[in-house]
Amino acid sequence: MTPEQLDMHKRLQPLYKRVMGEWQLGDWGYLGETLICATGNLEEKFNHNLDGLPLNELGKASILLIPLTIDSEHPERGLWGMLKGTKVLEENTNYCILWIDEEAYEASDPTTAMLIALIQQEGV
Repeated sequence: MTPEQLDMHKRLQPLYKRVMGEWQLGDWGYLGETLICATGNLEEKFNHNLDGLPLNELGKASILLIPLTIDSEHPERGLWGMLKGTKVLEENTNYCILWIDEEAYEASDPTTAMLIALIQQEGV
């Protein structure tokens, strides 16, 4: 993750928390300088994620939610699903363009293009 992407994820936390709701198995987060993943049974009090933080404490910790770019099981919880409007992604080896309705968002990769579009969409 680039520093630019991390900054955009920070700005989008209110959207992520509103759309994603409670932590779910497989969710990714950023704690300090470490990318973590929620693993184990979320219902059990003593199950832990990869960094040993009890899962029932995830919501209270200073962890940034990092949604998947595309979540095939729960599309609304991924970046692609959070974007409103008709979406088309054009990619080549040097850059990509994300079209949402008539608006174009250009970036070096699809995830960054989606983050830029979400920043614009949310006005943050």
